[in-house]
Amino acid sequence: MMHPETYLRARRTARFHVQVQIREVQLPSEYPGEARVVALVDQVFRGNDHLACGEQIKFRLSVIEHLDQMQTDGTMWVLAHRVVAGQLLEVFLNGAPPDCEVALWQSALIERVSLEPQMTLDEL
Repeated sequence: MMHPETYLRARRTARFHVQVQIREVQLPSEYPGEARVVALVDQVFRGNDHLACGEQIKFRLSVIEHLDQMQTDGTMWVLAHRVVAGQLLEVFLNGAPPDCEVALWQSALIERVSLEPQMTLDEL
């Protein structure tokens, strides 16, 4: 794992901070790997000059099948079955919509869309 400030810096400098509704997940053929996610933007906290609610975006999430597959390279892994079962995600993104990249694995499955961010800029 990297120093926590490294991940927080990625959050602070990300072009977008959004909550999205997961529409489609394509899992990798091997684990660990990257799942391809298609989502609809539900809430924009940062970057609303280039991204609006209702827009479809695409990005990849680093996924594992089992906890014992975790590697110690700094990647913040998500269990694949949780992504497939999840409906909502809060995520920090870079890129040019609709094609985005998760900023240093900064994402979290959430239970509901909110008016305020559930992921903060000063605490992991």
